[in-house]
Amino acid sequence: MIDRLLEMFHFDFLHLGRSKRLRLPIELVPSPLWGRSLSHFSGEDDRTREIWGKIRGVELTRTGGRCEVCAEKAEVVHEKWEYDDEHWLQRLTGFEVLCRPCSNVHHLGFSIKTGAGSEVFERFVRINALSRNEAERLMKEAFELWEKRSAGRWMQDFGFLSQNAERYGLTADDLAHLEVVVRNAGKGLSGDQAYHEAVESELLRVPLIGYARAAILTEAGIRTVRELEEADPEVLRSNPAVAKSRDPSFPIQLPMVVEYARAVHEERVIVDGELALPPPDSVLVDLEYDPERSFVFVVGVMMPGGEVKQWFSENEKQEREAVEELIALCSKNTCTGYSLYSADLPTLSKSAARHGLSIEGLRFFDVFYDVLFTENPRRQRVYLPLKDMGLKSVSEFFGYREPPDIVIRDGLAALIAFYRFLRTKDMGIKEQILKYNRYDLERTALVLKELARLSKDWEKSTAWRQRE
Repeated sequence: MIDRLLEMFHFDFLHLGRSKRLRLPIELVPSPLWGRSLSHFSGEDDRTREIWGKIRGVELTRTGGRCEVCAEKAEVVHEKWEYDDEHWLQRLTGFEVLCRPCSNVHHLGFSIKTGAGSEVFERFVRINALSRNEAERLMKEAFELWEKRSAGRWMQDFGFLSQNAERYGLTADDLAHLEVVVRNAGKGLSGDQAYHEAVESELLRVPLIGYARAAILTEAGIRTVRELEEADPEVLRSNPAVAKSRDPSFPIQLPMVVEYARAVHEERVIVDGELALPPPDSVLVDLEYDPERSFVFVVGVMMPGGEVKQWFSENEKQEREAVEELIALCSKNTCTGYSLYSADLPTLSKSAARHGLSIEGLRFFDVFYDVLFTENPRRQRVYLPLKDMGLKSVSEFFGYREPPDIVIRDGLAALIAFYRFLRTKDMGIKEQILKYNRYDLERTALVLKELARLSKDWEKSTAWRQRE
């Protein structure tokens, strides 16, 4: 797996040499094709949503829920398109599983419209190891190509799905249904018209609002963050555009959407009640691993008081010892991490099972899912003015500054570096992997300290401050 990645990316994590083929290119969709994607069609009816769910499930399983570019927690299944500029034909060629920040690079034009252009451009530069001049040239070329393509009348080819129907569990009826949906796309306000308005809207800056929901709100007469902030959730629920929506969770989440809009508009954190934070004697946990093998090569913990302990595993025996140490710690204390439930814990569970161990009965707390992004109006108490709620984005919002000596900046780079270390035994590589792991623990501690401060829980705030 890693040799294939290295060959594909031409990646040297110490020197970050320029790749001839970009790991994360800008892929601007011509404007006549806006809203004409499988993910967008899934908002049209239950059958299409079910079909898209099958495809998403297969793709997310394929990557273990990890972004194929940076190995962070994935949220987006991105449709890959090939363009025949001579015959004005857009052809589906596959899918790519991405985290939200990496997905935003593909859609840099949209990111600029929503005010996130600078941050996304920096990610484009960093992920592809480009100079700023190179990146600016490539961005200019991408927009020039987009402008030319946007002048055409495009047809679409979804033949990839027919060729891979068995892989995605698609029946002949599924394919026939999609053909009708694609043919009828763009009719009525709930189709392309609302979508085009939504794409131009600032509503997409608000958490929990994607293209389909922005189109619903646009049809309901809500076009700005300020209007959304001032909206009454109960009144919105009864609006015909919302009432006829095929998104059953949207009406339930409207109170949260309105609060998020207030946070974005006022550019501040909104706290509504006491935050349910982990106990101050929690052990902070962060793992580095190969998702394909479920092999954990770094177990990092930050103890109460700030001491960091790390176990680096080169083989199965060392991995077992590290996992045993972690299980022993978590049997005495709550183990707290960031995005534990979707990323680290599933891998830890599989790793433990390989060694005849179990993590059942242990106490875990996930800062992301239990506090920052519960998606549950009964549990949500804090609203950040951020679309990207990954650990890096949130910690930097709260004031974290990345140390200048860091070389590895994401999980995929750590994974590639680990296999490079196994081949070379270069202790400098090992040191950089451990630094990356340690800095993520520091980021999590800072986020918890700030959340405790916002909650006016001074005991916990003081406890977490000791770990910075």
